[in-house]
Amino acid sequence: EMFLENDSTFRDVSIQQQFIDFNFCEYGKSSEGQSMTLENKLPYKIEVRFVLPSAENSQGEEVKNPFSVSELTAIIDAKSTKSFDLKFRPFEPDYYFFQILQC
Repeated sequence: EMFLENDSTFRDVSIQQQFIDFNFCEYGKSSEGQSMTLENKLPYKIEVRFVLPSAENSQGEEVKNPFSVSELTAIIDAKSTKSFDLKFRPFEPDYYFFQILQC
């Protein structure tokens, strides 16, 4: 699986939305939720865990990650899908945020 593209149909566990764009979000306010769906093609249930690393502000201080996932840990039954709600709350104005979620 490590050699397959992220959006390959041959993956045992696949993501339906590879990129999510929150567009402009006002500083300090939470965005509308965006849905992300994982599909488990395996014949048994799996447990998934999202890892949100800490972030740094423009002063180099460690702060809470501006992205959030509705459930950081979940069980996806065999041959089924599960949707997760993602939100974004910028901690600085006029700043570009980019995050790779690990699951």
